[in-house]
Amino acid sequence: MIIRYWAAHAMHPLLRLLWFSLCLHIHLASRPAASLSVDGVALITFKKHLAADPNSALRTWNLSDDTPCSWEGVVCESVPGSSVLRVTSLSVIGRGISGRLSPALGAMDALRRLSLQQNNFSGPLPAQLFNATSLQTILLQDNYFSGPLPPQIARLTGLQTLDIANNALSGSIPHTITQCTNLQTLVLANNRLTGSIPQGIGASMKSLEQLDLSANRLIGSIPSDLGKLSSLQGTLNLSYNHLSGPIPVTLGNLPYIVSLDLSHNNLSGKIPQDGSLGGQGPGPFLANPNLCGFPLSVVCHISAPPLPSLPVEEASPSLPSSSPNHQRGPDASRKSSLSVAAIVGIAIGNAAGLSLVVMFLMYWYSRSRMCQEKVASPTAFAAMKPSKKHQAGAAGSRRCFTASSEASSEASGSPELGKEPGELVALDKSFSSDLDELLRASAYVLGKSGNGIVYKVVLGSGNPVAVRRLGEGGNQRQKEFEMEVQAISKVRHPNVVKLLAYYWASDEKLLIYEYVTHGTLTSSLHGNTQSPTKALTWTERLRILQGAAKGLAHIHDCSPRKHVHGDIRTSKILIGPSKEARLADFGLFKLISIAAADPPSNMAAANWQTIPRVSNSSRLYRAPESLMADGSHCKPSQKWDVYSFGVVIFEVLSGRSPSAQMSSTGVDFVAWIRMAIEESQPYGSFIDPAIAPILDVHPSPLSTLLDLGLACTSPSPDARPRMKAVVEAINKLMKSSY
Repeated sequence: MIIRYWAAHAMHPLLRLLWFSLCLHIHLASRPAASLSVDGVALITFKKHLAADPNSALRTWNLSDDTPCSWEGVVCESVPGSSVLRVTSLSVIGRGISGRLSPALGAMDALRRLSLQQNNFSGPLPAQLFNATSLQTILLQDNYFSGPLPPQIARLTGLQTLDIANNALSGSIPHTITQCTNLQTLVLANNRLTGSIPQGIGASMKSLEQLDLSANRLIGSIPSDLGKLSSLQGTLNLSYNHLSGPIPVTLGNLPYIVSLDLSHNNLSGKIPQDGSLGGQGPGPFLANPNLCGFPLSVVCHISAPPLPSLPVEEASPSLPSSSPNHQRGPDASRKSSLSVAAIVGIAIGNAAGLSLVVMFLMYWYSRSRMCQEKVASPTAFAAMKPSKKHQAGAAGSRRCFTASSEASSEASGSPELGKEPGELVALDKSFSSDLDELLRASAYVLGKSGNGIVYKVVLGSGNPVAVRRLGEGGNQRQKEFEMEVQAISKVRHPNVVKLLAYYWASDEKLLIYEYVTHGTLTSSLHGNTQSPTKALTWTERLRILQGAAKGLAHIHDCSPRKHVHGDIRTSKILIGPSKEARLADFGLFKLISIAAADPPSNMAAANWQTIPRVSNSSRLYRAPESLMADGSHCKPSQKWDVYSFGVVIFEVLSGRSPSAQMSSTGVDFVAWIRMAIEESQPYGSFIDPAIAPILDVHPSPLSTLLDLGLACTSPSPDARPRMKAVVEAINKLMKSSY
């Protein structure tokens, strides 16, 4: 008894750990041959390091067990070279566990996934943890870890996901992290990291898809090699730091789909307009006082030349003129001085007036953009105030993935869901997440448009979903919303993106879709101009058109309601890992109209068949008769979708976007293609050079596909084929092309 009391109360913590290990080995030596495995011993040591387990999350972890494979949060699998099952995953999420992370986890050489996010762990990250060289996923966000990120992380050459956001890590980012060449997601946001961004991230991490270093204390310039991250799909977020210097022109080489955020730094100079940088709005560059140029309203100042009215002779008094005509009397000198003073006064007055105008415009602009800034972060639905546990010492405000509106969030200062509780309703049996897990998950902006923001949300299981945020109104139309969502969810097809769930609250509406990995057809066609070798092949283009046609034909024929998609364009065609097409946002316009803040003025406006108002880029895909009917309450036709699909065919074949063609020539895209065909221009003048070699081998399939596009875009709706016939034509074309 005395020894136990002395061991528990009088020993140094390190000696206490040694004492525990000695007792543990003595106990294991006295057990039968069927003793707890090495992985089990490491997990028991991990448990002993904990200070508190308020929810008894580890109550099933017992030293007397023969195997840890039945313990809560533990997953075992068979691995090569082992006759027993090994622990490959440890997942204890949001259970309020506190204490330090045990170095014993580093002995689990088969561990591939470590998920301990949303707990109360504290202290430094043990360097021994990175002895578990099989680790592929480390999720430690939303804890209290402190100290540096150990340079031993370089041992994890197979690491794919590292998320330690919302902690208190300090010190610099180790340069050895560039040796983790298989990293796809690197999120170190909202810590206290200092120093500069390591050189070599862009050169070595070719697989990186998400990079978020926001809300730290990083200094120095932005490495130019970040422009080499050609695999980025979600975000490059360096906001809320102390970065300085110019924006590297090489960032324009990033894919167009990347959501860039460089705001709230000390960057300076003119914003480059190269590549994808030229398509950015002002949001990514805000709160950098020394940045100027488009898209900001700050004009870049150029040094003015000397005033031309100053006489050259007076500027060089050491060279007097011998001519009497150059002698100046008092009256002439006074006249010249008054002239210069007047000019200077006018210049100062103009500058002052211009400064007042610019200050007023900047104030008005900042007020109008305030709400947009709050949702521009790729780590949040709404910009929330820092949570209580991160308010002290945070480098920037913590941004939580929450379904609360901006207004209510700022008014209350707490991440509640609004005045009325919301409801998360699953529409597919594969979606098993609850509301709490969804709201606390890490989120990254995939795209922004007039129809809302789309996020990639990584759930606790590691599975990503796509979440679209809708409006904040329409509270009186909840039943109508539910009926439409149920109808949309019943449209199931391999080439249609699946609607998994929805969330309804008085101040927030969310749609949860399955996540499609390889972006949009738009980015596949136009986002890789810096990498010609990545251009879609002829076969891939045919396969994508075939899948999109099948999905649209199913939408048209699956229900007596004669569904209409209403917004077919390349940005609504998502690409799967095998280059298969998935139609996105079916039924979205109806749901947006229901969730709009202002209810319709009459029943006709509330009808499913209301023609939505769309963006200018979307109008370039619309049938002529639909544009004439825009804003009315007539019934949309499936032939409108057929026309839009014909535009997609032309875009896939030409490699040119309708908007770019309109901007460069002022000629409608479809009219330009028709003119080229009618004038028998060479295919090389309007066909994508990436597929030009197909003309020498298979000219007939290309000609057939052009004819199909012409039929789909016929000015007469009755002359356009049904999508079922389009599918059959492409199927025949696929057979002839192989």
